[in-house]
Amino acid sequence: MHVGIAGSILSNHMAIAINMYHTMDATTPGQKGIKNLFNGTEYMERCTKLLNHAFDVLNARFSKEGIIVLN
Repeated sequence: MHVGIAGSILSNHMAIAINMYHTMDATTPGQKGIKNLFNGTEYMERCTKLLNHAFDVLNARFSKEGIIVLN
């Protein structure tokens, strides 16, 4: 898997989408089917957020590179 694809799959937006489908109000049979697919995805949401934060930490600059306000 390419890093760019992994970064977009394991992003905060994906965690928000998982949460949205998990907690949505299902009124039609189609929506109920989608909601049932996302039952028990709390840990996947937490893992996705954790990996997103890990990518953010790994992409951060360190002080030897000279972090300043303009960076």
